[in-house]
Amino acid sequence: HLRNIIKNEFIRVEGSISFAKKWIEKFHPQIKSVIS
Repeated sequence: HLRNIIKNEFIRVEGSISFAKKWIEKFHPQIKSVIS
């Protein structure tokens, strides 16, 4: 079931990346142009 584990990790990482982007956009709008 290694594929499922990798897939779940990937989904978790994707979620945390999008969460981090929202957090950065909220507190540091000027950084938005750098990371997008």
